[in-house]
Amino acid sequence: MEEKITKMIDESIELDITNFPKSVKEEIKELEKLNENEDWFSYDLKFDELEMNAKSYLLSGVISEYEFKKILEKYGRLYDWNKKFKWM
Repeated sequence: MEEKITKMIDESIELDITNFPKSVKEEIKELEKLNENEDWFSYDLKFDELEMNAKSYLLSGVISEYEFKKILEKYGRLYDWNKKFKWM
């Protein structure tokens, strides 16, 4: 029997977005709405946008590496804290 996905956001991870750029905040709000609606296809597409946008802010020094990793962990469950990114 296939397990149904019920949420994509890891609510146990705290992330203060108050100082994030406006575009990142808007993408996070949209992801939260898509998560509530269980619209996984749209969530996945929007997460890709968030990841790309956050990466550009990381590389330009607007957000820290820690914040970038927390975004990936909370909204995409993508980051393994025991490994470094190959592109860094």
